[in-house]
Amino acid sequence: MFRFTSIVKFLIVLFSALLIASCTPQHKLVYLQDKDDRPATRFDSLPSPYLIKTGDLVHLDIQDFNLESKEIFTRERDHMRGGGTGQNNIGDPQLYVSSFSVDDTGYIHLPVLGSIQVGGMTVEEANRVTQLRVNRFLKDATVKLRLVNFRVSVLGEVSRPGNYYVFQPQVNVLELVAAAGDMTPYGNREEVMLVRSVNGMEMTIFLDLTNRNVLHSPYFYLHPGDVVYIQPNRVAKTTGFATIPWGIIFSAISSTILVINFVR
Repeated sequence: MFRFTSIVKFLIVLFSALLIASCTPQHKLVYLQDKDDRPATRFDSLPSPYLIKTGDLVHLDIQDFNLESKEIFTRERDHMRGGGTGQNNIGDPQLYVSSFSVDDTGYIHLPVLGSIQVGGMTVEEANRVTQLRVNRFLKDATVKLRLVNFRVSVLGEVSRPGNYYVFQPQVNVLELVAAAGDMTPYGNREEVMLVRSVNGMEMTIFLDLTNRNVLHSPYFYLHPGDVVYIQPNRVAKTTGFATIPWGIIFSAISSTILVINFVR
């Protein structure tokens, strides 16, 4: 009897230790903590802002009191109202069909306004150039130019990995993670990998989303084409505890103990 009791105690201690080891500590699951014991992340230089390139799609919105003149310069998109693309979207997908493509020479070709060079410019610079062209035709009109081919990807330990199309001026890492259904409990929130192409070269940046200082990082907001990879927690994933059917194991142990007691 003493031997049987010792075996039961040993099994309970063993599986309790395994269960504790498979759990992710609470402080590793909380975003944007105040980590005063860690110095703020320093960057030698800020990355260059995104520059419009060939193949990009821009949407032109002209605000003017004269609605008839406004329609001359923009494309109609009423037929898309209430529709959807079936893709993973952040923002308004209706802008996509009413946009203008940047050609091989960096120009967009607009009704009445003609061709305007926007390649190699930031969105703000392209907006100013377009505003000057519109001023030739309309008085007191306001131009709002937006980039609509904004696609980012998220991989790894999230509920819904994949490509996400952003139809708004900007999106940050946390918004992308939220759109992907948040990280799983095994996602490494302290070393989120961001892959970005700069001047044809791939660069890798690691972000600590548990540290509030990440809000001030120049890499917190994403650029078109960015890839975010949520790495698995080394302890929880590499040991294989994430895939162990704990319910079945404990049920089997309980049944075994009951059978042994009955037999004895």
